[in-house]
Amino acid sequence: MTLLTGFNRLASGEEMPKRRPLRRLRRRVSTAVATRIFLGVWVSMTVAMIAVALVLSHVGPGAQAGAAIHVIDGLHR
Repeated sequence: MTLLTGFNRLASGEEMPKRRPLRRLRRRVSTAVATRIFLGVWVSMTVAMIAVALVLSHVGPGAQAGAAIHVIDGLHR
């Protein structure tokens, strides 16, 4: 039932519907669990990408080129 439908039914004089607290609680719990799972996956992926970037910066082909440039700059001074 949408909010507008519920408001119209109450405005026309119908009684308020019975509350279903267990269903609402279950929905909140599932949302909280989904949020925690999403944040866990996001943090894990972020840490993994940073770790891969650090490893590649020390091991990859560009790592040696950067060191050579610093040595060359030191020799020209």
